[in-house]
Amino acid sequence: MISLIRECGGKKYIKSIRALARHEDTEVAIEAVRTLLHFKTPDAVSHLKLYLSHDNPDVRDRAVKLAGLYKVKEVVPYLIEILEKKDILGTESYYKISAVQALAEIGDTRAVETFKKIYNSKTLLFRSNLEDLKLEIFRNIHKYPLEAVKSLLELGINSKNKEIATISRRLLEGGKGSA
Repeated sequence: MISLIRECGGKKYIKSIRALARHEDTEVAIEAVRTLLHFKTPDAVSHLKLYLSHDNPDVRDRAVKLAGLYKVKEVVPYLIEILEKKDILGTESYYKISAVQALAEIGDTRAVETFKKIYNSKTLLFRSNLEDLKLEIFRNIHKYPLEAVKSLLELGINSKNKEIATISRRLLEGGKGSA
């Protein structure tokens, strides 16, 4: 019902939708937040922030994806925090990939320093998860201004990962897109 209201331009029902943004059923709540973002209500971002710090990782992931879909610059610090969070058990890597994708959709250059930290980091455990995260950063790097990511691309040229090296070389040489 909420998505129908959103798709049919039912802005006059915002008050009712707003009440559902804190519904106990998180499916309902997330759809309500999506509708508030769609109609650009002043309180939409505060509701989104609430779900970006939710205990349930799946709810948090849906909020991350909404942030990217609606290009919500106000939540960039929250997305960066998700990336910088220590992941001792290796269970957060999937959600970190979503954060990288959302940040790329937003295109805010504040994320670049965090990307460099991730690229330069090493781990003994969950090495493949870290490599997947690094690769996702480079697959989305073309969405940022070249000057902002140039130093990261210069690091990427020397990567042992051929796809990262190819993406870096292509972008630095003025090509488009990723491998």
